[in-house]
Amino acid sequence: MDQDEARAPYSGYYGTDLPSENKELTHVQPGTAAGEYLRRFWHAISLSSELKDLPLLVRILGEDLVLFRDLSGRLGLLHRHCAHRRASLEFGKLEERGIRCCYHGWLFDVDGTILETPGEPVSVSRFLRGYRYIMDSRHAENHPRRKSDRDTASEPAKMPTLSGPAMGVRRKRP
Repeated sequence: MDQDEARAPYSGYYGTDLPSENKELTHVQPGTAAGEYLRRFWHAISLSSELKDLPLLVRILGEDLVLFRDLSGRLGLLHRHCAHRRASLEFGKLEERGIRCCYHGWLFDVDGTILETPGEPVSVSRFLRGYRYIMDSRHAENHPRRKSDRDTASEPAKMPTLSGPAMGVRRKRP
């Protein structure tokens, strides 16, 4: 395209060159630069009113997670798949101390700790653990944040006080 065509009316049709995708900024899956950076912050993922008597499947930053409120009222956020046989915790049974896998009945606490492993030796639960999340519930929204290896604080960072409702989550690696 020459200079005269570029200045002609309706010449935008000829300007079809698109910039290439910057994978460092646009890919947010686990292990990518942008993904690991964004996992250090709080993100709104749902409303508390959406959490009833069934776990809620959410997808954020390329990860499938299950958000639930156990029968004692604590919020939990775990990976979608059970650490044992990869069954979906979306179909798990809510209990007083967490969520029980629908396949073999392993009980996970709201922070990902395995509490019971029916049919398995007790020592198995010491070696397996799902990704852990720390919940900070305030009003009516759920904000996840994964705890990375670089975080030194054992407590979640304080969320800023907002004018609207807020809940938060941080993820701890096993």
